[in-house]
Amino acid sequence: MKNYIKSQSLYNLGLRAHQSGDVDQAITLYAQVLVMEEPDARATRLALNNLAAIRLKQGGYKEATELYNRLLAIVPEDVAGLNGLGLAMQSVGDWNGAMAHYRRALMVAPDDADLHSNLGICLTSIGRFDEAQAALERAVALLPNAAGFFNLGRLHEVAGRLPQALACYDRALSIDCHMVVALIQRGVVQHDMGKDAAAIADLEHALRIDPGSAKAAWNLSICLLCDGRYEEGWQFYEARWQGHGGMAAARRRFAAGQWNGAPDPHGCLLIHTEQGIGDTLQMARFIPVVKHAFQGEVVVEAQGSLFRLLKSSFTGQSLRIVERAADFPGGAGLPPFTTHIPIASLPGIFKTRLSSIPNLVPYLHPSPDILRDWAKRITAPRGALRVGLVWRGNPQHHNDMNRSIPVAALEPLLSMPKISWFLLQKHMGSVEGHTLGDRPSITDLGPLLDDFADTAAAIAHLDLVISVDTSVVHLAGACKRPTWALLGWPSDWRWLRERNSSPWYPTMTLFRQRQSGDWAPVIDQVERKLRLLTNV
Repeated sequence: MKNYIKSQSLYNLGLRAHQSGDVDQAITLYAQVLVMEEPDARATRLALNNLAAIRLKQGGYKEATELYNRLLAIVPEDVAGLNGLGLAMQSVGDWNGAMAHYRRALMVAPDDADLHSNLGICLTSIGRFDEAQAALERAVALLPNAAGFFNLGRLHEVAGRLPQALACYDRALSIDCHMVVALIQRGVVQHDMGKDAAAIADLEHALRIDPGSAKAAWNLSICLLCDGRYEEGWQFYEARWQGHGGMAAARRRFAAGQWNGAPDPHGCLLIHTEQGIGDTLQMARFIPVVKHAFQGEVVVEAQGSLFRLLKSSFTGQSLRIVERAADFPGGAGLPPFTTHIPIASLPGIFKTRLSSIPNLVPYLHPSPDILRDWAKRITAPRGALRVGLVWRGNPQHHNDMNRSIPVAALEPLLSMPKISWFLLQKHMGSVEGHTLGDRPSITDLGPLLDDFADTAAAIAHLDLVISVDTSVVHLAGACKRPTWALLGWPSDWRWLRERNSSPWYPTMTLFRQRQSGDWAPVIDQVERKLRLLTNV
């Protein structure tokens, strides 16, 4: 009886501490309840649930799971325990395990809006959009709050239904006008719909409410850069290391400080790569600028596939090119350095504007030996236009579904006379190989391309490169080759809006989608221009 009463008292003290924000004290008191002999059963259940919830919020998913399992061993159909265990599993990406627990809880509490909402979030994450929509619409029917409409908006956004997403975010913000996550996602959706002014307004509003929101700052940077407001955009671009999940995971944790642009004749500066190959190719133009500004030793870390090309391009400029650290994002094998800079931070260091982009091309050069070797491989009938082609990017890229073109859509181009096509695609799928077939006008160079030095040398012997927004389009532009970039909607920030030329690459022409997924008008426009070039 004594422990029965004492456990109730300890739980109540823990609850008061919890509600007042003294989480450490709450943890101590809840834990004391759980180690008592013959405590009050209700106090035990509530202490287990509350302590598990604290651990879940702190990111202690393993301990939270153990506590929820202890609770469910006592009361197998405890709704809070089933929901909490589902959240713990959801937090580590165990979508199926989470959904099983939400569904089990819904059998006990079919009108619990949070359960329907959590189930819908999981279904959204695994791409089961119709089921997700049913669950999330049920949630807002039961409880029409801001969080519910936000979750429904996220479903529509992920599914590519941008007008519906926008309507849901509008509804969420009509209920809670200070909901920062809804302002951010509404800004993202408006940017993707081409409404950059409205997107910027939402993201700036989010930052006024929460000045520390890295996600708002990161997305604002993309909108500003896309709008050509570079000086403002670069300032917020540094938020990528906290505001973008993938980049945050790849952030370099070097002991040396980040370079601020000041000269240091006695120091050593490491320029290190980040993001994709295309980003390195685009930003490599700043390497000579850095060398001049820093005045000391400069080391450039290159992805393995760029090592030979960067080495041949910057030979004689008193800098070293080294291969990317084997334990990236670690620094194993890198030489000692006194300061460092991520390569995509360089435009901000130099306060780059649209009018001051270093765009003197070519700034990348394959070695003469490789150029000679590739001269023998690029052959075409007399009078034929030699055109390189890339229709697909990295399938792991988050925007690949928007930027890559189904090879069948290229048929109007591939069947044109007086053109010899050279495929610069590194890997082809079986369906693509079947579609292209055994055509005398097509040469597949993919198996011969060991790295980007080879690709640059091949491009040097072509009359034109036609490519979607992937690394090859940056390479061709950096090598001063005539380049036609085929851009999906929405396009990346670096291509700006509503223009057919690029301030980054003077020899590039941009062909833009006007509607996501609709490549036919783009291909038609390219076909007409090719007919002008070939006089057919």
